[in-house]
Amino acid sequence: MLPKTPVCIGQLNVTALVTYPTNYTQPTPGVIPDLDWAPVRLYYDKDTNISGQDTIHVTTPPVKGAPTTTNKFAVVESRVALVLGPMMGKGLIRLDGKVKRAHPGSNMLPLEMLVFTPKGNIPIVSQYLKAKNLLLDHPRPQKCNFPYYNPHHPPPQGWGQQSLLMAGQNRWTAQVSGKSVEVQRSQAEELFKSLQSGDELPETEPPECIKTTLYPHQKKALTFLLEREREFLGDEARSSLWQERLNPITGEKSWCHLVTQKEVFEEPADCKGAILADDMGLGKTITCVSLIAATLKSSRQFEKMPLDTVQPPAPTASSSLSAGDFAGSVYGMPTSTSKASQKAKAKENKAQDVAQTKYARLCRLKTRSRGTLIICPLSTVSNWEDQIREHWKGPVTVVGGSGSCSDTPVKGEGADEDAVPPLRVYVYHGNARRPDPIFLANHDVVITTFSTLSSEYSKQSRSTQCDEESGDSDIEILGDNSGPPPKKAGKRKRVGNGVEITSALQSVYWFRVVLDEAHSIKEISTVACRSSCDLMADRRLCLTGTPVQNKLDDVFALIKFLRLEPIDDKNAWTEFIGTPVKYGQPLGVARLRTIMKCITLRRTKESKTNAGERILTLPPRRDELRYLKFDSEEQAVYDRFFNESKAEFRKLSNKNEVMKNYVGILQKILRLRQICDHIDLVKGKSLTGEQDTFYEETIAAIINEGLTHPRAAVVFSLLREGASAQCAECGIELAPAMDELADAPAENGTAAASGSKRTTKKAKMTPSRGPTRASSPTGGVQPVLTRCQHLFCTCCYKRSYDLQWPNCAPDLARPCSVCQAYLRPVDALIVDPNCPTPAAPTTKKRGKRDKTAKAAALRDFHPSTKVKALMNDLLEFSRANPNSSNYAPEALEVQMVDSDGNASEGIIKTVVFSQWTSMLDKVEDALEATNIRYDRLDGTMKREDRSRAMDALKNDPACEVLLVSLKAGGVGLNLTAAQRVYLMDPYWNPAVENQAVDRIHRLGQTRPVVTVKLIIEKSIEARLLDVQKKKTDLANLTLGAKQLTKEQLMQRRLDELQQLFN
Repeated sequence: MLPKTPVCIGQLNVTALVTYPTNYTQPTPGVIPDLDWAPVRLYYDKDTNISGQDTIHVTTPPVKGAPTTTNKFAVVESRVALVLGPMMGKGLIRLDGKVKRAHPGSNMLPLEMLVFTPKGNIPIVSQYLKAKNLLLDHPRPQKCNFPYYNPHHPPPQGWGQQSLLMAGQNRWTAQVSGKSVEVQRSQAEELFKSLQSGDELPETEPPECIKTTLYPHQKKALTFLLEREREFLGDEARSSLWQERLNPITGEKSWCHLVTQKEVFEEPADCKGAILADDMGLGKTITCVSLIAATLKSSRQFEKMPLDTVQPPAPTASSSLSAGDFAGSVYGMPTSTSKASQKAKAKENKAQDVAQTKYARLCRLKTRSRGTLIICPLSTVSNWEDQIREHWKGPVTVVGGSGSCSDTPVKGEGADEDAVPPLRVYVYHGNARRPDPIFLANHDVVITTFSTLSSEYSKQSRSTQCDEESGDSDIEILGDNSGPPPKKAGKRKRVGNGVEITSALQSVYWFRVVLDEAHSIKEISTVACRSSCDLMADRRLCLTGTPVQNKLDDVFALIKFLRLEPIDDKNAWTEFIGTPVKYGQPLGVARLRTIMKCITLRRTKESKTNAGERILTLPPRRDELRYLKFDSEEQAVYDRFFNESKAEFRKLSNKNEVMKNYVGILQKILRLRQICDHIDLVKGKSLTGEQDTFYEETIAAIINEGLTHPRAAVVFSLLREGASAQCAECGIELAPAMDELADAPAENGTAAASGSKRTTKKAKMTPSRGPTRASSPTGGVQPVLTRCQHLFCTCCYKRSYDLQWPNCAPDLARPCSVCQAYLRPVDALIVDPNCPTPAAPTTKKRGKRDKTAKAAALRDFHPSTKVKALMNDLLEFSRANPNSSNYAPEALEVQMVDSDGNASEGIIKTVVFSQWTSMLDKVEDALEATNIRYDRLDGTMKREDRSRAMDALKNDPACEVLLVSLKAGGVGLNLTAAQRVYLMDPYWNPAVENQAVDRIHRLGQTRPVVTVKLIIEKSIEARLLDVQKKKTDLANLTLGAKQLTKEQLMQRRLDELQQLFN
């Protein structure tokens, strides 16, 4: 036998995880199950490496005479694939496999793999497999039609790997890895990338009332959503988790759930809900508007149906008194009950609580509505208004918000009132909103914010608690009077000295509820999540670019909102998905993949059609990195600040105390970055300037006297400005986005409060989260700051310090998990991320300034190097604008051309981003001095002011520039009216910049886009660009990034500081 002759060295008995159910593996009629095996093809694809994990695909074998196409339906378990995959890729081994046929609902299939290797490789391959605990068994006798030698010499009964594996599926005996968060993050990435792109879906044309032509991928999305809402039946295997079965003996039908294997004998009501997880800029909004148009008839039929009669839940059998209720009270009575009975009673109590909750929810309802309720962040409200007006062919009436307060319709272009139905839209936001369920129900679309929904829900919950405590018996019957008197839910509640009615949003049975940026509710403990899940609706839709963030559990909130039974129950989720994932069992991920593929459609900008073309082609984008030099005065100020900061950093480095003084170092870096923008941003001529003294005194007071809430707010603001407001343990983001602060509801405010000034009230309630990007927080996670100035999320701090904190023993002293400094319970405080920072000597200006302030600023106007470079460009564009006071075509030095080199026609509009509003003030002064029309948008502005600013950029030809704060411009804005973008200062995390730029270069942009990033050469800004490159690889806040351990996170921050001061 030659050394290269392939030899079978044995059989591996492993498991295949089913990813796409197929009929190929169904049992063969009349064949004994133990002998019913199907041949499969196994191949290793190098392109599927995800976070260091190798994947071996299981596919159907090619059919002779048919096109060479195979269907991937499973993968080999990761423990085995990690070992065999690289060997297959290098040609060291070949695998032949067979899977045991099983019922289509099976998530795991036994897999037998014959291992072949050249004779000369047998010693090396066998030793490697043995070292990896993969022991070779003897093949089945009928399979030995080839040279065979087993170097592992198995016993006659075999090594029993299969039985060990199957036993492990039911007992969570796997050890929990110290990096379980990293494992879950990679699992989330693998799940996220495996979601189907919907290429197999047919295209559905939108109704005539949509005047915009949809892209093919949007038509496929419309098909998917209509299938999920059961408007028409598509592929049952794709659209339902319930699989119909037929008993061949009795002929009885049953339905089996693919994940839980629960069997029912009445056809279950399928969930009319979906997750549209397309990437930002692919047109989720217009797809949703098309869905509303396509279901107008169904919505009107739903509206005409009467409300169901409310029946109180029947009491449970165990509600009567038993001997156990008198345990220990009467002689001879039992003192304890069995664990089984306690468990059964707890289960009954829970079922009763669920029934009571559902009953109370139904009692609140006053009417059905044909309307779609859209819940979104504040910054996207105006975009929804604009998109509906732009795409609806018929007349559109917008009431409330920034629309007219009358019922005067706004007609779409080419509207035909006879052919196209009018659309009534109400913006339910602000103090002037009308909390009347009957009024709200008479609209086709109602738009509100997460904060408005949460605020009303919180008041509703508090009022219920107050009633129960006070024993108030004032009852108001709601809903159908023919039913029995409802419980106290849905009645008037007395709270303090006022009277409050149940939330109007909770009193309507909506036709559809849409969550825009749905990952805002991913923390199920938040008010935003509870209030969203409590809404009554026939259909539900989640719009999000990232349904899975840091861990797979994040998606449970979306499933709970969709009411995807039975997985929407926390116990069922934990049993079938949460616990297996926690203990590293691949079955949990396989089950969740089955669910997500049924309810989720996901495409990215890189997704391609079957023809190999991208689903969306955008105009070209050119990124320019422009280096500038300080003038002599700026260079002198910068050098003085930098040398003092560097000396202090080296002093702390020598003492190994950098991380203990991280906040102080961060503050000095912040000042150096501001000098690069404009020296006026730093008040004072040394590091002991007025504002810096304020911060240093605050830090010193914390060290010497302890923490207070105002001092904690100061430190938190510094960490937020330095993009370092992450938990020291898990790395989760703890700082809210700027648009959330603007939308935070005022304490004790009411919907119809008159004369209230939101800007003067302290926001107490936690607002809903904005989109979870690199710059946004996780909803409802409260930050904890320690006396040693380290930041944790509440869960991590309790785990590292004491689970009962802050209600633990006052004399308890335990070390900080970061610096090992001993802390008492009072040495840590929960920080309100929305709490305004105590006023420093200089404060930020809000919005555009009045004429007096502008005149004073212009008298002292002296532009910085960056402002001069910016104005040189903007003046050229202004001279080419016929609507500008600077119009002078004969003075143009540069002719604007498009991407093909042709003369560019039209007005060049520009968006200028900066992370500091004080820098925007300086740019504003320069624009005033040069008579360039502009507008401004930052996180402190009200929604109406934001809308006016975006409208000016889009519709006013004389408005050439929009000034935007970086955080406020990163979420929910559509700025496609601009063609040029200027980034005045680099941000710590490049994802924040990319998010902002994507607001210009997105769907709807028809002209080439140019982005210019201004950088001072040989400064801390230039070194910050290198930090950005590393953060692109190490960013632990975006899906797919590698999660860092606590030690790695601290070391990364130290390395960044050393790089900046190098």
